[in-house]
Amino acid sequence: MVLEYIVKPNLEIQLLGGYILKETHDTEEFDNVLNAIENLNEEDAKGFLKIIFGKLNIFEKGNGTFSNDQLIKEVSSIYNQKIPKTIEIREKQKEKNS
Repeated sequence: MVLEYIVKPNLEIQLLGGYILKETHDTEEFDNVLNAIENLNEEDAKGFLKIIFGKLNIFEKGNGTFSNDQLIKEVSSIYNQKIPKTIEIREKQKEKNS
């Protein structure tokens, strides 16, 4: 599934699903994350979904020590750091095996 988005004149980005990102002049980080997600293989994608679900479940049903800020920080790090790193590792493995 490809997420489509439009840029409004006031420079907000609206995902066609109705979610709005904060005003920004630079969508490069957003685009990089979407591109990285597109490059995940099925096994890696399922693994990340399981990790994200686990974090959401702990937040929702845990003992209350997992804060909103911590949840957002950890899920954001998956998208901004762990997924791109996984893509980089997979590409190096492909090069090594070629």
